[in-house]
Amino acid sequence: MTVRTVTDELTTVAGLGLAISAHARRSGFSIEPLCRTLGVDPRSFSDLTARVSLDRICRLLEACAALAHDEAFGVTIAKEYEAGSSGPFGYGLISAPTGLDFVQFIDAHMQYATHTSYCRLSFENDGAARLDWTFAPVIVRRDQYVDMSVALVLKRARELAPHA
Repeated sequence: MTVRTVTDELTTVAGLGLAISAHARRSGFSIEPLCRTLGVDPRSFSDLTARVSLDRICRLLEACAALAHDEAFGVTIAKEYEAGSSGPFGYGLISAPTGLDFVQFIDAHMQYATHTSYCRLSFENDGAARLDWTFAPVIVRRDQYVDMSVALVLKRARELAPHA
């Protein structure tokens, strides 16, 4: 039985785990034993509405990076990520018709996808949009998760503006 902690109250969409699992397999290992140790049910990764502990996903990513000997594990997950696998949030992102709609959607719905302690969209005088966010400070080991999150956002942004 897995002991729940305060950090388990902070969650993220379980569908992100599909890309983690695929990338781990490509790196030569299975995440199943890590999931058991962390108390994460990998079956939830296929459920479009399931939520998982943000802390446990962060720990899973950090363990995967160590096993793969890859400091960029979180960044390179974007190759394995199937658009929409993060459920309603993912479908919202892939449905955004313009870059502006895309960043406005992220600003309005980031809290659904993952626990952020700060998210702000602002516009510069030259018309450029700036989106700033940070994840809950209680999640200490989050480097790979931050890398993965940014890589996934940038992957979609490149699809919206392939020539930019």
